[in-house]
Amino acid sequence: MSQGSSAESLKAAAWDPQKTFSIRNLVYTRAGIVALFSWLLWGDFMFQLMEAVEPKILPLLLKQHGATNQQIAFIAGSIMMMLNTFMNPIISYNSDRTRTSWGRRKPYIIITTPFVVLFLAATPFSPEILNYLQTSSVINNCFAVFPIPPIILLFGFLVVAYQIFNLFVASVYYYLLPDVVPHELLGRFYSLFRIVSGLSGLIFNYFIFKYAETDAKAIFVVIALLYGITILMMCWKVDEGEYPPLTREKRGSLWNGIWNYCEESFSSKYYWTLFLGSACINISNCANLFQVFLYNKDLGYTLDQFGKLSAYVIVLQIICYYSAGIIIDRWGAHKTLILGLFVTAALQILSYFFITDYWSGFIWMLLPAFSSTLLLATAKLEVITFPGERYGQFCSAQALVKSIAIVAMNYVIGVIADKLQTYWFLNLWKGVFLGLSGVFIVLIYLQWLKRGAHEDFRQEEAN
Repeated sequence: MSQGSSAESLKAAAWDPQKTFSIRNLVYTRAGIVALFSWLLWGDFMFQLMEAVEPKILPLLLKQHGATNQQIAFIAGSIMMMLNTFMNPIISYNSDRTRTSWGRRKPYIIITTPFVVLFLAATPFSPEILNYLQTSSVINNCFAVFPIPPIILLFGFLVVAYQIFNLFVASVYYYLLPDVVPHELLGRFYSLFRIVSGLSGLIFNYFIFKYAETDAKAIFVVIALLYGITILMMCWKVDEGEYPPLTREKRGSLWNGIWNYCEESFSSKYYWTLFLGSACINISNCANLFQVFLYNKDLGYTLDQFGKLSAYVIVLQIICYYSAGIIIDRWGAHKTLILGLFVTAALQILSYFFITDYWSGFIWMLLPAFSSTLLLATAKLEVITFPGERYGQFCSAQALVKSIAIVAMNYVIGVIADKLQTYWFLNLWKGVFLGLSGVFIVLIYLQWLKRGAHEDFRQEEAN
């Protein structure tokens, strides 16, 4: 066969409607891939929409009921990170080793989703629930033990209950994706995944957020129910297939396992540099919890105006994601991330000095949209840095560092906001910590160059 006819055959095969894709015992036609992607992306759309409700609206509800900034930071920000620190490793470990007729991921999602719906929908009804509970003298006496207002305690309890069950879904859902999506299609799937997530945030900010103060109950209930129906339908339609049988593992003492984990994960200065650089990015994001107050209280934006401005930022980011991906692939993760961190940091610091009114707030919120998409390079940097065979372990170690940092800094930023009684400092906070992260990534890059700028060194580092 000639080269020309061979090329034509390959081209025809590429467009063959009967072409199949497989992972383990799962085999998909092109139509099957479309159906799989549709259900997973629709599930992610509703998951992201549900995840936006508490961080966006809960601070407003708490503020309405007299919560301090420290209490808002703890309830709306720190609680989830504290629970994640302890629960995520346990959930992840057991999910990997689960074998049922439903699969190893779906049982955790199916069982906990109804409770996620229940506690999320109940949260804005805290005043009504409190009125009912206070008919009991025993419960009133229990409330009296705490120096915190009963309504804030009840909000906190419902948030804790919601987050406990949501952590099962949030942890396991992302592990489901590489279990069911053929690996040769993962890159395309994750690009669609990011776009769908952005569209979800766009819809929430542009069309829903303006009703946060007037119709919070309807928002919580409707989104919770739609989320529950969608996720359960997705679990019904997506098949996990069969997994290889579990291998017998060597069992040692609990303390030996903990010691080995800590020694492997935390003994290298190189990995600590990346842990701290990643943590600084998350610390900068602690400011997002109070950003609505900067624009609403200090700049005079209505919730509708702030929601739409946030949506415009998401639109710009969606447009820029593909270009950011090209830059990451051509320049490499290190250089792209360094550029994104320092440019975004500079813009945030400058905005601290130049945001004075409605239009300056509008302009300076839009300006970092493109440079912030370059921070997507963080994911690729982790893949080429952490040991391949213990990637999950090192990701969990990094998550532990980030969780502790976020809990601590949420408290700090809440204290600062209470002391200053203003939110002007938020962009300066973002800029400083993004710049500090850039310094850590530069140190990582110098080590990378010293080791020959090759991925294989990560295996040597692990040994």
